[in-house]
Amino acid sequence: MNGTRMTGVVAIVALAGMAFTVQGTQAQLTPKNEVDVAKATRYEAAAARIAVSRQFFDEAARYYEMAAKLRPAGDCQAVRDMMDASKLRFYLGDEGKAQWMLEDAADIALEYGDVKTAAKAYLDAAWIAHKRGGRHATAANKLVARAQKLAQSPLLGATERDALLGRIAAEVETGAM
Repeated sequence: MNGTRMTGVVAIVALAGMAFTVQGTQAQLTPKNEVDVAKATRYEAAAARIAVSRQFFDEAARYYEMAAKLRPAGDCQAVRDMMDASKLRFYLGDEGKAQWMLEDAADIALEYGDVKTAAKAYLDAAWIAHKRGGRHATAANKLVARAQKLAQSPLLGATERDALLGRIAAEVETGAM
């Protein structure tokens, strides 16, 4: 074999070896991810069952939080879990944690390109920050500004953009933010 041909063969063998290694790694990770997602789904179901009664809001919020942590990166259900947990935290009077969770959910949604969910979560967090008053008013303004920027995203349709801008305008007009 000549040198060029031998180099090509070595490169192909090396790539094939890497492919098998990657496949092996993925095969090792898949069952754990499946177990985690199954566990997360059970937590979500339990949270939904018990969240109908205020006396179980704290436990339901913890279940949603655990479910969110079990979801693999990029799973948008984790963002919904965080948002559900934050609502329960808010109803329990833990406005600080509710706001923080919404901001975190928005950041994660944005990382994975869900502009609409991110903007809504920022607006919900801004509403809570405004309600908290005092030094949190600055945070509320920053969160509204983030949502306004996201509303201009080309990833949103005209209807989604109008709905977000309408919500911002209505809440600013009524003094809710």
